[in-house]
Order: sequence, then C-alpha cells, then structure tokens
Amino acid sequence: MISDHKTLCYAFDLINKMIAIRKKIFSLTVTMLLLSSCSQEVLIQESVKITPINQITKILGGNNIYEHDYSFDNSISEQEACKTAEKELKQQQIVNQCGVQDIESVSVLTIFNNDEQFYNFMRERITGEIKLFNKQGEWTIDRITPNRLKCTVKAKIEVVCHPRDTSFAPLFADSITLNKRNFIEGDQLKIEVESENNLYFYLFQYSPDLTNTKNDKKNFVRLFPNQLDADNYFKKGTYKIPSNNKYDLLLTLDANEISTNELIVALALRKGVPFKRAMTFANFNKILSGIKLVDRREAHIPYSVTKR
Repeated sequence: MISDHKTLCYAFDLINKMIAIRKKIFSLTVTMLLLSSCSQEVLIQESVKITPINQITKILGGNNIYEHDYSFDNSISEQEACKTAEKELKQQQIVNQCGVQDIESVSVLTIFNNDEQFYNFMRERITGEIKLFNKQGEWTIDRITPNRLKCTVKAKIEVVCHPRDTSFAPLFADSITLNKRNFIEGDQLKIEVESENNLYFYLFQYSPDLTNTKNDKKNFVRLFPNQLDADNYFKKGTYKIPSNNKYDLLLTLDANEISTNELIVALALRKGVPFKRAMTFANFNKILSGIKLVDRREAHIPYSVTKR
C-alpha cells in the first residue's frame, strides 16, 4: 500500500536528510535517493516457460478455407489438442493476412505464448482479429507413431486487420532501447526513447503469473510517468528514463527465484490517459482497447533477470 506521503516523509526527514527508500514493484525495485519519498511492496511473479508453437497450415482450394495440423502425445487429451489446433489456426491466419508489426512482436510471442491472455491480446487486439470462424466438419485424429498423434482442424476464416495512422510514430516499436536484455539481479534498468512525433509516452512492466488462474493479480505496473518523473509529453528528440537522478530502477528476484522473464510495454498516445499505477491484465486491456489504433502505438520488449 502507498503510505501517506506527508506523514511518512516528515518522519524520514527527522531521521536523516539523505535516505534510500526501496520500492518493490513485482521483480522491479525502484531505489530512490531523495530527501523524502514513499514506498510500496508487491509480490514478485513466477517466471514464464518458453514453449515453441507447433503448427502446419494448408490453404484448401480458396474460399477462405484453411486446414491445420497439431501433433501431440499422450500427456494431453484429444479435445485439448484440437482446441489448441483451432487457436493456432486463428492466430496463424491473423499473422499471414495482417503481418507482424515488428521483430519484437515475434520475440514476445515466442517467449510469452504460454500466457494465453497476453498472447491472444498481442495477436488479436493489436494486429487483427477473426471476423468469421466456421468449422468445416469434425476434428480428425490420426496416430503418427505409437506415442504421437495428430489433430486436424478445417475451418472457413475471415480476418479483419486493424488500421494504423502511418503518420503517427510509425517507427515507435523500434524506438525503445533497453540498456540490456539479459540482466543479473541488482542491475539497473535504463530506457532510451527516440521520439518521432509529439506524443504522450507511457512505460509499464508486465510480470506474468501463469499460476494465477483467476487472472486477478495486478501485474501491469506503470513505471513512467511517476511521482518523481511526471512529464511524459515528448516532442521529437531523445529521452531517457529515469530522466533525473532522483531514482534508479533496480531489477531483483524473489528469494525462491533463480530467473524470470518479464516484459516492458511502452505506449505512444495522441492524448494523455490516466492509467492506474497497478492494474490487472484485464484492466489494462480494457483501457487500451478503448483507444483507437490510429491514436496509439505499442512496443513490447522482453527481458530476463538471473540470480547473481
């Protein structure tokens, strides 16, 4: 919880004119070197497993009918495998017909494909969405080897690609740079932004928690703007975060963690939006979905933290 600022800061000033207060935001620690400040603690999230996607897709004689094979073993049920095949068929057609915005999206989708909420968000909210999905016949199951099976799904699919304003920050996804991608616990996180347009800039940390089946954990945290670095209206030029010497961003791990994969999510918006400091994925998704795509750009940058 955020403590009352005046009361807390007054007490600290009496104790010491120069103090360091650590603010833990999931796996991110903000160390503030100030005369006074305030603090908040939230639990660190679990790490994300990296699992490649298994997909073979065929176009069947036009008419927007597509077939997709998904191979699996006896560790999952036929129903689960075929549902996965349908999901991958939809996602693949969005990519095929709408493209992938940037190389970072490919990296993010590879690392975070086990995080179904975020994976679907990346594919369907940002790039395009399925307008029509009519299954053609029933699923078919074939045994490839004694221990390997294949589910084949066939469907008629129509995809709608989301429009963008090509004049608004068209290179935004490539304009965000982290000082590292593979951090050691205790390293500082620094971000550099090359702004092409006048825009409102927002920076979030996303820490997936696949064990939280209710999806009610506030694991989208706004890192910038913040109470110590509040001016997020950028003109054309180069900007650095942190932009001053009032705080550092230090990456940490939970006591039981050896490593974790997390994500920096950056937004460029035409108008300012009052994002809360910590949100569930659903809250973040709802707010972002209410902003027209012509009025926003996104960048998604994965990084890892390993125990020292």
